[in-house]
Order: sequence, then C-alpha cells, then structure tokens
Amino acid sequence: MSEQIKHECIESAYQTAKIMCRYDIIILCSLAISTLLLPRECKCLYNKTRRDAVQHWWRFYPQLAKHPVTGGRIILVSMPTPHAFLHNDIKEGLQHLHARMDEAGVEISAHVQVDDISKSQLPDSCGMLNSWNCLKDILRENMKVEMNRLIFLTVNWNTDEARNKEQEMRIKEALREDVEMGLAFGRLRAMGNAEAWCVIEGIVDLVTATANGRVKIRDRSNWLGMRVNDARDSAAGRDFRETWERQMIPIMQAQERARKKAEEERKKAEEARRKAEAEARVTLMQDEIDELHVELAKTEYGRGISTKLRKASDDQRRIMEPLLAQINSKDLTLEDKQNLEKHSPMITPDWEQWRHECAASANQVIKLMRKDDIVIFLWSYWASDRAALFNLLVDTTAAAHDLSDESNCWKFYPRRVKHPISEAQILLIVMPDADGKIISEKKRRFQRILRQMEKTDIKISAHIWVHDISQSWLRGDGKPHGWDSLREISGLEMEKVTFLAIKWEKASSTHGQIQEKKIQESLREDMKNGLVFKRLPKMDKDKAWSVIDGIRVMRAPVDGKPGKLNVMVKDIIERAKKKAEEIRRKAEEARKKAEEEARKKEEEEARKKAEEEARKKAEEDSRVRFMQREIVELYAKLDKTEYGRGVRAKLRKASDDQQRIMEPLLAQMDSEGLKPKEKERLENVIKEEYDLCLREFRGYFAEVRAMRIEIGPHLREFYGLLEPKVKKRRLRLFRS
Repeated sequence: MSEQIKHECIESAYQTAKIMCRYDIIILCSLAISTLLLPRECKCLYNKTRRDAVQHWWRFYPQLAKHPVTGGRIILVSMPTPHAFLHNDIKEGLQHLHARMDEAGVEISAHVQVDDISKSQLPDSCGMLNSWNCLKDILRENMKVEMNRLIFLTVNWNTDEARNKEQEMRIKEALREDVEMGLAFGRLRAMGNAEAWCVIEGIVDLVTATANGRVKIRDRSNWLGMRVNDARDSAAGRDFRETWERQMIPIMQAQERARKKAEEERKKAEEARRKAEAEARVTLMQDEIDELHVELAKTEYGRGISTKLRKASDDQRRIMEPLLAQINSKDLTLEDKQNLEKHSPMITPDWEQWRHECAASANQVIKLMRKDDIVIFLWSYWASDRAALFNLLVDTTAAAHDLSDESNCWKFYPRRVKHPISEAQILLIVMPDADGKIISEKKRRFQRILRQMEKTDIKISAHIWVHDISQSWLRGDGKPHGWDSLREISGLEMEKVTFLAIKWEKASSTHGQIQEKKIQESLREDMKNGLVFKRLPKMDKDKAWSVIDGIRVMRAPVDGKPGKLNVMVKDIIERAKKKAEEIRRKAEEARKKAEEEARKKEEEEARKKAEEEARKKAEEDSRVRFMQREIVELYAKLDKTEYGRGVRAKLRKASDDQQRIMEPLLAQMDSEGLKPKEKERLENVIKEEYDLCLREFRGYFAEVRAMRIEIGPHLREFYGLLEPKVKKRRLRLFRS
C-alpha cells in the first residue's frame, strides 16, 4: 500500500506539471484555500474535490481558477499532507514542478502555508508547527525556493481575536529566523470567495515585489487592466468588484506609481553612470593622445605624423560639431535625426551591438572546433598585421577588407584550412584587437573559447603575436602597443606565445635589428618565462607555412610529453635556478668573508686604539712625574731666600684653591642625567675658573723668573709659559 501511495504522489506531480504554461500564476497551497477560490457555481466540484482530496491526501491536486475581474489563469496546486514516509516523494514531486516552471518560463509562483489560528497547536510551548518544519525541510532540499517566496497564512480569525493575536505573536517569535530571511505573514479573516481572492492578489504582489530580481515584474497591462466592464455581467464579477475597488485598486495603483518612480530613478542612475564612464574614457584617451604626441615628437617623421593627426582631429571637430548641434535641436524631425545618425556613426556608438557581434563571432569559432584540430591564434595591435599573415596562409585576399576594417576590430574571425603538405586540419583564428573597445567582453569570450578547447580535447595550439618590423610603433619603454592588453585578455603563460616579426623586406636590416633588439630588451622577463621570437624574412606563402610548422613543432606535445620548446624552457629555468643558487652561495661566502675581514679590522683598530691610549697614558704619567720633580726642585731653590719662600707659599695656596674649586665642578660634569643646557653651563664655568687659575699661576711664575730661577720645561709646557727673550750680544770686532 505504501508503495502505491508513493507512486500516486509522484504521478500526480507529473500530471500537474503538464498543464503549466508560461503566463500562469502558480500558487502551491492547502486544500482549504484552493477550494475557496473556485466559483460559487461549482459547488458540486467543490464537494467532489474536497472529498477526493481528503480520501487521497498524498496527491498533488491542481485546480484551474480564472480571476473574476481580469480573467487571468491561476493554477492552484493543493499540496499533499506532509508525512515522514512521503518526505522524499514530495521532494521529488516539487523538484519536477519547479523544473517544469523554469522550462515554461513561469514568472510568478508562491508557496502558501495555511494554519487555522483558532486551532493552532503549539508543541513544547515554542510556537513551532510540525507541518511547517516538514514543509521547510522539503523546500530547503528543493533548493530553488527561497524564504521570500513563502507566505504563512492564518485563517479563522472570526473567533477570539485577542487569543488569536497572542497565538500569532508566539508563532512569529518561534519563526523569527525565517521572518528575517523573508517569510511573510498574512491573515484571512473571513472564509469567503472575495476575501480569498484579495489575499491571493496580495500574495502575488508581495512575491513579485520582494523577489530581489529573481522574478521579473510581469506586464501588468493584462493583470491590472481592470476589465470591470467585461466582468460586470458575470455573477462573480459583480460580487467581487466592490471588494476589489475598495481594497486592492488603491494599493495596486500606489505600487504601480512606485514602480514607475523606481524605474525613472534607475534610468537616471544608469544615465549618470554612462556619462561618468564616458568622461573617464575621454580623460584616458586624452592622456594616451598626449603620450602618443610626446613619443612622435622624438623623430622628424613622427612630428609629421603628429601634425597630420592634429589636423585630422581638428577636421573631425569642425565637421561633427554642427551635426551634433543639429541632432540636439528640438525642431529636428525623427526622419532627419535618423539620417544624420546614419551618416555620422561616431555620434552614437552602439556598444551593445559590438558586444553582440563579439559574442556571435566567438560562438562561430566554437562551432568550428574539432577534436583533431590544430588551433592557431593570430594576435596583433594593428588589424592589418594579422590580416596580412592570415591572407598569406589561406592564399586569398577576399577577406582582407573585413579583417583590416576598423569597424570589425571586436570580432573573432575563424577559418578552417588544410596544411599544404600533410593536409592536417588547421583552425586559424584571427583575434580581435588586443586593445580598444569592449576589452572585458573580448576577455570573457576568449576564456569561453579556451574552455571549449579543453572540452573538445584539442591538444595542439599556438598563439602568435604578429608585428610589422618595418614600422616604429612602439611605446616609450620599447614594448609593442597592446602587449599589456594581450596579457590582460588572454592570461596566457608566455611559454605558449610566439612573437613573429614580419615584413622584413620593407625595412632596412639595421632598422629591423634595432627594433627587434629594443623589443627583446623590453620583453626580457617574458622571454625568461618562455616567450620565443621568430622572423618571417619574406611575405611568401611557403616561408610562412615553414615558420608556422616550426612554431607548431616547438609547441606541440609528443606522446603526452611537453613540446620541445617547453622542455627547453624548463631546462633554461632549471639552469637559471642552479645559476641563481650558485650566485647566492658565492654571495653568502663573500658576505661571510667580508664580515670576517670587518671583524678582524675592528679588532685591529681596537688593539691600535688600546695601544695608543696606553701610550698616551704612559706619556701622561711620565709628564706628571717630570712635573712633580721639577716642582720639588723649584721649591728647593725658592727655599733658599726669604722672598722665595713667600712665592712658594703663594704657589701652594693657589694650587689648593684650584683643587678646592675644580673638584666639585668636575664631579658634577661626570654625574649622569645632566641636561645639555646644564652641562654647557658647567663647561663654561670650568673654563672660566681654569683661565683664572692659569692667570694666577703665570703671575707667580713671572716672579720666579724675576728671581732668575729657571723653570723646568714640563712646567713651562703645561702652564703655557713663553721662553724668556735672550738679548743678543754684539761682538766688538774692533777694540780700541
């Protein structure tokens, strides 16, 4: 029996899905609500449906209802009664219903959980309903249903209203998390047809308004057309019209006004955003133009091109400004305005059209891919460069205009060709400009092409950057224009890219080599990462295919192993790592050696300094001993006379005074925490006291000299005494 019930549950869901159409409004609810919405004339259908649903509670029961005023079709799906053993079957049925709604493009749908507020059971005094828990678990596992698509509807409010409000508050408290996630509460105060339709209208508007962009707002011209005159003759229309006009029309009109206002604000914001983007783009273009003119001004030929560019810009401004003024004129008719825009395509660039053409061309590339293809991407800054190589490989000029045309710089251009010798299938893809318009769209489409290559299991591919070596179009740092944009769009590793220089026959050998060397210097880091430079010495088909074969062989994996070039790159990287390790080791040894030499030098300097200090100290001690001896000798000579003993007493007193004054000052100078200003003041005081003492000693030594007593040399040096002048004796050459 249980298997039969499960089978009927799933089968009823499949039968329900069959009747769904795009413009239907799907309401999944309980039987109590769905039967209320049936017309009053269908009393027998009401009784039969209710009887069948009660007897077969495990089935999905769809009922088609027609809106009494607008005539819109609504499908009311009575849900099975949640039961533990039917959990997975109800889940499977709901998944099928939602899949069918997505397939049919149903825009408005809602889940309504109905609870009789007068009989609401609150298990464990928490306000949580068992049926709600079961439904929520099923819908969570069903994924696509969010909480803002659920409505908790309470019915039978015509009993004890105070008790019912208390019950509702307890339920809301228990379902607080669900309310914060978007769950809405509704009330059906009277169990009548008109009241039920009012609730359904509110549910539809609520779901539509709070879908956060997942549900488009339906065209309300049909739903809100208010075809009251058409419904006036029907019994359902007469019963429902008064309730509708009294309750719903003002609400819907206010919502419509709010929607229009929001739409106007959105359009204004979008216009402001586009204007800001245009201004930013103009600023960047002006900066690039200034940089270009600076680069052109470096050569005589470049200055001529700069003059031509400025003249062309002035001519364009002279032509376009009157046209723009005419288009902005209010008196211009629509036909005249369209003619002006047609003859002035630069006035209104169609970005959306460019994106569409870019996407369409990328899809064309994807359609042409096959498993055993060899895919070669041709990149360049100028469309004419890649067009020249492409036309050389396919041996045609039929597409030359399309490829080099500036208006097609945002398109991918694929062409399937056969190898001239092996007849292998090769897919040549001429890429859009690496710089310029809609870079983000180009990047997105190119990444999609790469993903498709992985799915198709294409193993051999190459990316070739084509550069006209005869031209001098390089940036100030030596890189080709558009190279950084290539890396931004493709995100490729450099070991997959080949730089191919063409048109060597048009350039002098010196000029071409200088250009190539300058480019290689600027792309040195990319070369370390695997970028390879190739030359096409002459624009010849056989030579072009020979170069392509060389690139293909170098890039292609063999027996699941990396290509020769990748192996070479890995070897180069490995050697570079070993060399870097050797350099690091030598640098470490040199550092240690330098540290050792510095340490020895410091030790030698410290030793010399210590020896010098010891020498100076020894000299100072020797000088003190000599001075002490000279003082003793001086005092002995002074003691021989009474006057000398007086001078000696003066010298002793001056020495004691100097010691008494200077020792406290020197002790203060040696104390810690002395402020700079205080230290400077003490130094000045010590210097003044020293000068006074020195002056006093010199006066006493002058008295000693007056007594014709000799002062020792060390005392003279210490006190700064000058040598006495020796009078020259004149020799009398002639005696009388």
